[in-house]
Amino acid sequence: MIRFLFSFNEGSPFLDKRVRQAANYAIDREGLAYLMNGTVRPASGYVPPEDAWYGSPTQDYKYDPDRARELLAEAGYGPDNKVPMKVLTSSSGSGQLLPVQMNQLMQQNLNEVGFACEIEVLEWGQLINAFRAEKDSPAREGADAINMSLSFPGPAEWQRWFHGSNLPPVGSNWGYWQNEEFDALIDQVGVTFDPEEVDALLARAHEVLVEEAPWLFVVHDMNPRALAPNVEDFDPAQSWYQDFTGIRMG
Repeated sequence: MIRFLFSFNEGSPFLDKRVRQAANYAIDREGLAYLMNGTVRPASGYVPPEDAWYGSPTQDYKYDPDRARELLAEAGYGPDNKVPMKVLTSSSGSGQLLPVQMNQLMQQNLNEVGFACEIEVLEWGQLINAFRAEKDSPAREGADAINMSLSFPGPAEWQRWFHGSNLPPVGSNWGYWQNEEFDALIDQVGVTFDPEEVDALLARAHEVLVEEAPWLFVVHDMNPRALAPNVEDFDPAQSWYQDFTGIRMG
């Protein structure tokens, strides 16, 4: 999945939920899918809508620049007072797709509704260092957001990226976002063994994520793959993680 992780450090414009939601409404995800020749699909949350963990979020993040402007106006921003934001991305890298071109399109979308978005392009290894750095580290380059490709294979990843106990350097909650309800839900998932109860807990946790918008949810990678004609019995999942145990070579 491609997204921006928002910073919740002191002075960040994304401390205001209205600004985070405005950014989510500002992005032309269909345009990004066209740019990527259909190899990605728009993301309205952390998981796709057909997933059992999607729930019923109150926000529906489609391309709605007018709604984005309304939210920014409510937060005190306007044409003469734009939202300053600096985003880190990479020139290439694991799962980043076409980061420069995609970020340039998102920059255009954001600036059209009232942001003053600056993009800083780093080498992939340098971006990884910025992602793992503590909030006051010079490695973070003073960024308000970071464009980092991350996965969502299971509840452990939800804890890794979002839980309040996983702030750097202990974990990977880069933005330092913390939400008591979300943390309690994920803690309960860890001690629940009924699959339906786990689904219900994660669906509610996802509703919190979409409402609070600690990330700018951009697109899901469709994970296209090219296979040799003699590869048989491989049903690829839409994931970076695959099961190769059933593959046969014809």
